[in-house]
Amino acid sequence: MGSESDSENEKKVVKRSEKRKVRTKKVQFEEKGRKGKDVQGQVDELTRKLLQLDIKDNAYTVVYAQLFILALNLTDKLPPPS
Repeated sequence: MGSESDSENEKKVVKRSEKRKVRTKKVQFEEKGRKGKDVQGQVDELTRKLLQLDIKDNAYTVVYAQLFILALNLTDKLPPPS
């Protein structure tokens, strides 16, 4: 009978260790904006637009804000809207 209780204890230990197992998955999402462009493509397009606009133009402010959201470090190199 002592061997039976030992095997029961072993089963309990196995069940406990099975409960502790955790399975994880790594998931990555692609950042895509309008028309399926990647972030770098959006930054390039917005930068080109900014270079063609006047700082006092309302459109400049809109494009600057969009670029600010996508690439904060790049807007430090451009004049802010006035």
